[in-house]
Amino acid sequence: MWNIKSIYQKSRGFTLIEILLILSLISLIIISLYSVLNFCVSAWEDGNRKDEIILNGRYGIEFIKTEIKTADKIISSNKIDDFNFTYPNNIGFVILRYNSNEYQYITYYLSNDKLIRITDKRVTKKYPSINTFSGFNEICEYVDTIERTNVDFSKNMIYLNITMSYNNRKVLEFKTNIFIRCPVEY
Repeated sequence: MWNIKSIYQKSRGFTLIEILLILSLISLIIISLYSVLNFCVSAWEDGNRKDEIILNGRYGIEFIKTEIKTADKIISSNKIDDFNFTYPNNIGFVILRYNSNEYQYITYYLSNDKLIRITDKRVTKKYPSINTFSGFNEICEYVDTIERTNVDFSKNMIYLNITMSYNNRKVLEFKTNIFIRCPVEY
């Protein structure tokens, strides 16, 4: 018994080298765990943002597509005075709907990475002026460009093309071709 007591009296604590080694090992483990956790959180945030962009792009394309399919007439944006001057980033056409003695004009343009829908309602068949459009409803965000969206009036085709991005990185391009079943005016 006396022998064990002498062993405990000889080793009363850790040496300075042992403490430094333990502290360095613990700090390496903590730094490694922090960097792995940081990477996982940033990957999760990036995935969520991409999911949001995908949902925004799909919604935008489907929303416009539905309105085109329910149109009574598709009109070139050139038919409305100063429209292309006031909204240079527009989709190039205006959707016309007849609703019981009311004419509704609908179109879209790009502003600050958002696709905006504007409308005008009137009781006469006369085309609206640019100042009477209102609404300014945001359809989707993270839109980089709609430059490739165009209308081929000779073939009765609309080519919708929305490129989505965030942090100045192009992420996805949504496109669809729609055959115009209603009358057109260009």
